[in-house]
Amino acid sequence: MIPGHALVLAATLVAAPSPSPRAQEPFPPAAPEEVGLTPDALDGLAAVVRGWVDDGSVVGAELLVIRRRRTVLHRAWGWADREAQVALEPGAVFNLRSMTKPVLGTAAQALVDEGLVAPGDPVASHLPSFEGRDAGKITLEQLLAHRSGLAWNVCMDGPSLEAQADCCAQVGPREFVPGTSFLYSNAGSNVLAAALARAAQRDLEQLLAERVLAPLGMDDTFSLHHGDDPRLERMPARYVRDEAGAWERSWGPGDGGPIDFLQGAQGLGGTAQVYARLLALWMDGGVHEGRRLLTDEAVRRGLRPASLTGLPTTFPGRRVYYGQHWTLWSPGSSGEVEAFGHGGSDGTFAWAWPGRDLMVLYLTTSVNTSTGTALERELDRWLLDSDAPDVPASLRAVVGHYWNAPKGLIRSVYVDAEGQPWVDVVGTAAFRLEPTDDPLRFAVAGRPGFDVRFERAPDGSIARMVPPEVTGEEPAERLRVDPSLPSVDELIALRLGADDPVSPGDLGVFRMSGTFSHSSGLEGSDVLLSDGELRSREEVARSERGPEVTICNGR
Repeated sequence: MIPGHALVLAATLVAAPSPSPRAQEPFPPAAPEEVGLTPDALDGLAAVVRGWVDDGSVVGAELLVIRRRRTVLHRAWGWADREAQVALEPGAVFNLRSMTKPVLGTAAQALVDEGLVAPGDPVASHLPSFEGRDAGKITLEQLLAHRSGLAWNVCMDGPSLEAQADCCAQVGPREFVPGTSFLYSNAGSNVLAAALARAAQRDLEQLLAERVLAPLGMDDTFSLHHGDDPRLERMPARYVRDEAGAWERSWGPGDGGPIDFLQGAQGLGGTAQVYARLLALWMDGGVHEGRRLLTDEAVRRGLRPASLTGLPTTFPGRRVYYGQHWTLWSPGSSGEVEAFGHGGSDGTFAWAWPGRDLMVLYLTTSVNTSTGTALERELDRWLLDSDAPDVPASLRAVVGHYWNAPKGLIRSVYVDAEGQPWVDVVGTAAFRLEPTDDPLRFAVAGRPGFDVRFERAPDGSIARMVPPEVTGEEPAERLRVDPSLPSVDELIALRLGADDPVSPGDLGVFRMSGTFSHSSGLEGSDVLLSDGELRSREEVARSERGPEVTICNGR
């Protein structure tokens, strides 16, 4: 274990030689003991990833752990091309997908430092198609923080980056008023990229190369739209789940470039060790090999929490925030950034802990694998001393989810990083609980007379939560996980087997209808009519009330 109080964002095995000497220069190999790790811990972590390959959770995986700028584990398992029986080797070039976003975010901070753009610039000041439109008031800062109100994947079918941005100008921020909430948006990253490229008078590929890739010596990070680039031969095949949930080969190096053009949201390919140079730049406060590439203020901007995301994590006691094109991990609700990184939908993940001088990169060949999030728990188990709170048995007994059927609300009881119990009325508010002399009764902090009680079932387990009497609410029954329910991987297989996951925009005009039911007694029907693009009409009829109609006119 690494001593200390922060969560550690990196880990892997014993160093294996990389095919590219240049890629190893910044992070030469070292024995684990030289940098405060143990061989047993790295072996244990490696066994987890190898197990995922063996059981089919992923087809191939590469794991890189760098501690104190020394490579202590760099290994690969599984297949680069399963059908051709080509093993995956360390140093492969992966499709980074959304791990492109931090590269774009770094370029954005560089342009701010140069005075070519400002965080508060409205998009319309850089892209004429946004002038006079609702979207024109979106700022670059809101795009960086995914607070623009643009939908997740809107306008992604455009034939060029500029066309995608122009489409977003017409559609506008239909999810919420810009700056008021968080929604991860590929479209927002593409608008940001178009605005930055115009401000720098470069195309996006030139912008990223000049401001980020070349200064950091990231030779093996490049746009994947060049079908004749010889580096494509170093890429493993790409695997997606078929209708039965099995991994199916969807792309290989002989198929040409896997993208049509570079986007702000995605499009770069790269190796684990070369991408670590970007992480190191931010861990070192914007300095690379003695040369300052970003100001201190730029680094603070990028790593400052802008939104609590609600994204999943298995790091104990940690919550996921988003900064400016960086994912951030923080202990509890403190907002203090302990680790940063990013993932990509093709099954790629990176984390970095500045306070521990630790980086971990986990790159797979398997699209949308859930093992990246699962790896966080294993990092904590094998490498991290995360100081997760020692939760008393009395608190552990009541932690869980409770269903208030009359209100249709979930109540969640959890313990934060400081060991304090909270009750979260999901989607409404959270209240800190204070223990009393009765282990089944808690006082709501700052609310005299408000007590939350818990009742036991005949077998002694906690059965329900009783809200404060003054609320007049009925007790909320504890939700229990049925052990017969399918695993996450089985759910993915069922989901993919249920329908072909194409976007509605590919379907044209369509009508969907169906019914729903819940164990609480809630049931009803749902009918959706859509033009396949922006306009739709949805009618939902629930058992306890009349029809509710929602009409979207494209805005």
